[in-house]
Amino acid sequence: MKTDLINVPTFLHEIHGRTQTKSELLITYSVGVFTTILVIVFLEQGQFSLGKQILLIALTLDIASGVVANCTQGTSDYYAENSTRRWIFLALHITQPLLLTWLFPEDIRSIALIAAFTLIFGSIVNILKGNRQQRGTAVSLLMVVFVCMTLVITFTNKIAFLLMLLYSTKIILAFAVRWNERNLI
Repeated sequence: MKTDLINVPTFLHEIHGRTQTKSELLITYSVGVFTTILVIVFLEQGQFSLGKQILLIALTLDIASGVVANCTQGTSDYYAENSTRRWIFLALHITQPLLLTWLFPEDIRSIALIAAFTLIFGSIVNILKGNRQQRGTAVSLLMVVFVCMTLVITFTNKIAFLLMLLYSTKIILAFAVRWNERNLI
């Protein structure tokens, strides 16, 4: 079976790794664009200035596409090469919830709590490199976040809620799990 593997430009390595298939790129961006279009459709008229709308579009595209991109072989291989790079990725992803708190100040506590859970849980899963419990642990911790978001931590804005669900999935499951691990202990 032909894989249509392509070399990714250097400036996109952090997003897609060194190589990626055309189909994975298509799926990644299709999901991101679809999610972004839905967010735009459900955005309340006049809720944000043009600058904030552009930021929301960029964040939505990044978070939604990132869920898929982080599960691909190319991205997983790229981050498996260097554990420091993995920790930097996790640390830098505090910026997304910070920007979301600026967009949705009414949900600042909820966003901050979910971001804290997400980064702590993502770090736990990241530490489990090569451990056969990594994937099950990731799913279990992600479920804890989902249950908390649904039953305990309230959001006033559906878009903030959606983006934090996707953010948690992106960090805990899609990124922190090493999808390229073949020989788990």
